[in-house]
Amino acid sequence: MVTEALRRYRVEELMTKDPVAISPTTTVLEAAKVMDEIGVGALPVVDRDRRLIGIFSERDIVRRVIAKERPLATPISEVMTRDVIIIGPNDTVEDALKLMARFNIRHLPVVDEKGVLIGIISIKDIEAALL
Repeated sequence: MVTEALRRYRVEELMTKDPVAISPTTTVLEAAKVMDEIGVGALPVVDRDRRLIGIFSERDIVRRVIAKERPLATPISEVMTRDVIIIGPNDTVEDALKLMARFNIRHLPVVDEKGVLIGIISIKDIEAALL
């Protein structure tokens, strides 16, 4: 049963450790190029101390850039999602899936107790582990 398999896994076991992250001054175009280059649908936005301050996703590109006809030189800080849903490394993958379903998201930044980004887990990561 899938639920039993999900209960066995902790987020830290399936997450991408030390994911590529961007600064709030990165432009939309630069971020989109990074996303394309590394094949991801979202990038965490961090400060100098790698504390999570936002996330920038393909959805943000469509809704906050293209639909609003904003220039590609717009800084990420103006179009990123600020109220980020996060998860801890010791939470279960089942917990991650519940959050993803509840908030209709595909990526969850993983942060430590100080709010420092240590990983990211996506639907693709979970599917790969279960197949």
